[in-house]
Amino acid sequence: MLLEGKVGIVSGIGPGMGRDISLAFAREGADVALGGRTLAKLEGVAAEVEALGRRALPVVCDIADEAACQAAADQVVDEYGRLDVLVNNAFDGGDAKAFMDADMDRWRQTMEVNLFGSLAMTRACVPHLG
Repeated sequence: MLLEGKVGIVSGIGPGMGRDISLAFAREGADVALGGRTLAKLEGVAAEVEALGRRALPVVCDIADEAACQAAADQVVDEYGRLDVLVNNAFDGGDAKAFMDADMDRWRQTMEVNLFGSLAMTRACVPHLG
């Protein structure tokens, strides 16, 4: 069990990689905080983590909101007493149009999530990482 007794937070919980990472953490002995924007998705993955015998904490968080990132990190530490691992998995797939046809505001939103959101979540978690 590589993560026995550890606590991780995974952003971008949904039906894909965030779910898979969270379940892998649980199988390796970690309790997991599940970050994402949709409570129903978080609760579904939380049930799967708990079925593996680990604790799961659904945390509604939009990583494009710096204050929400700080609140999420604080909530994890308040609940579990520690934070050992952060996985920045949240992403925005962006505008798949050709550059000349792309909506620049849509590109800005992608950067808010993929770059600045990951930086904000990292900044919020680093002081807690053991």
